[in-house]
Amino acid sequence: MRSLEKKVSDVLLKSWDPIGIADEPEAQDEYDDYVTVICAMLMRGTTISALTDYLTEIERDWIGVTENHKRANEVAQILAAIK
Repeated sequence: MRSLEKKVSDVLLKSWDPIGIADEPEAQDEYDDYVTVICAMLMRGTTISALTDYLTEIERDWIGVTENHKRANEVAQILAAIK
């Protein structure tokens, strides 16, 4: 599970990064609050559509930025492939 968490964390930081902090050394754990839920979703075989919805929900409701459905869908596909 730890390996999956690391992979998910890396994808969120390098491919998703809705607030643009990937190059900030002190912010490398910014998205870690979402990793456990995403890992659980992956382990349950959640659809790409559901992963996309979750990422856009985080953007809109938790981070407070305009959701980017296209980016969220691309990241959801990457996440689904790493399981």
